Parts: sequence; structure tokens; C-alpha cells
Amino acid sequence: MEDSARRHEARWDEAARREDARWDEVSENFDLLFSRVEVIDANQHRLEAQMNLGNKVMEQILKDQQLLAKQIEITGQAVARLTLDRPPPHEDDDPPSPTLSHASRHHLRRPTGQSNPGIPLPSRQSGGRNQRHTEGFGGRHVVPKLS
Repeated sequence: MEDSARRHEARWDEAARREDARWDEVSENFDLLFSRVEVIDANQHRLEAQMNLGNKVMEQILKDQQLLAKQIEITGQAVARLTLDRPPPHEDDDPPSPTLSHASRHHLRRPTGQSNPGIPLPSRQSGGRNQRHTEGFGGRHVVPKLS
């Protein structure tokens, strides 16, 4: 009987060791699971911070866009007022200026094809069309005189 009790005790010891090994394995798996959950949590916090920063940037862009739209509208209104308030210039009908002599008025005019160091030359762009209306002439298209 002693022999059977020893065998029974040996079986219990073996079962207890296997159960201890299984619990150790379960405990290690829980540790791995918790470490992965911590990594996921850290990534979520980082993504949340990036999303918040992106949202703030987008809000600022929208505010800047609204401000620019208002400035463009105000500038357009000012240009429209200036254009409507000013009569079209006629080079042949220059009224005499009390401060400028005829020679100095003639010097300020820019004959076609000649360069004037203070005023940029018109550029030839978009298929060779004259772009004078955008450079150096206050937004008005200047048509050269033809004989």
C-alpha cells in the first residue's frame, strides 16, 4: 500500500507541476497582452495629439482663407472705385501741368519699343500677346498708335 500511496503522491506532484507550468504560461501571456495594450494606448494618444494638431492647423487655414477673401474683396472694391473715379487718359490731350514742362512730360511718356529704366518693359507671354495691361500701366490696356 505504501507503494500505491507513493505513486498516487507522485502523480499529484506531477499534476501540480504541470498546473504550475500552465499558470506560469498564462501569467506570461497576460504580461505580453498588457504590454501590447500599453503600446496600442501610447499609439492612440500620439494619433490623438496629431489629429488635434491637424485640426488646429486646418482651423487656422480656414481663418486665414476667410481673411484673405475679405482682403481681396476690399481690394477689388477699391480698384473698382479708382477705375470708376478716373477718366480714361488721352495722350494727345494732356492738360498742361503747372509743375512739369513740356520736355519733362514728354520724357515721362514711354514710346512703344523703347526702354525706360524706371518702368518695366511689357512681357511677351501666352502666345506672344502683349501683356502691358498687367505690368507697369496701372491695369489699363495700352494700344499702340498706328499711322
